[in-house]
Amino acid sequence: MWLSGIGIEFFERQNGLTNGQLLDSINGEPDVFRRRAVIAGVVSLALVIAGCIALIYRLLTRLTTRPIAFTGAFLLALDPFHLAASKVLHLDGLLSVLMLVSALALQEQGEGLDLAAGYLNSLPGAADCRAAVFQGLPNFRSHFAGVTVSSFRDEEVNYRVYYLNHVLRRMEPKVWEPSWNSDRQGEPFLTVAFDSVTCVWVYRKM
Repeated sequence: MWLSGIGIEFFERQNGLTNGQLLDSINGEPDVFRRRAVIAGVVSLALVIAGCIALIYRLLTRLTTRPIAFTGAFLLALDPFHLAASKVLHLDGLLSVLMLVSALALQEQGEGLDLAAGYLNSLPGAADCRAAVFQGLPNFRSHFAGVTVSSFRDEEVNYRVYYLNHVLRRMEPKVWEPSWNSDRQGEPFLTVAFDSVTCVWVYRKM
C-alpha cells in the first residue's frame, strides 16, 4: 500500500497534519474532508493502474495487430471491476493488471521463436525474406524483420519454422505435416534448444 501512502502523506502535509493524525482528524471532520483524504490515497494507485494498462497495450501490439490491442486495452480500462477497484484503497485492481502484464511479458519471450527470428534478422537481406510459421505465430512474427506467412505451401518462402508445441500436439497437421516430413529428412538450418530440448526448427528452402 506504499503507493497510497504517497498520496496520503501529501494530503497530511497539505493540511498541516503529522503522521498518525489523519485517522483522528477524519473522525471529527465532515464528509467532504473524508472523501478528499480517500481520494488522495487512491490517486497514485489509479495512476499506476492506468500506466499498467498503457503497458498492456504496448505488449499486446507485439502479439497482435494494433486495432485489436487498442480494443483490448480500451475494454480493460472501462471494465467495471477495474474502475471500481481503482476507487478504493485496496490492491485488487493493481494486482490484476500486474498479473496481466507479467503474463503478456512471458508471452513476449517467444519460447525460442523470438531467438530464431533474431538470428534470421542478423543475416543479410532479412527484411526481404519470407518465413512460414504455424498460424503466423505472433511470438515469431513480431520479432522477424521480414514477412511472416502461415502457409507452408507458399512457394516464395525462404524459411519454414516449426515449433515444438504444435509438433507434439499435432495441431492442424494437414497444414504443416507434409512439409515437416519432407524437411526433417535433411539437416535444419537453425535450431533453438533449452536444457537440451529442441523447441524450434528452421529449415531453409533451397
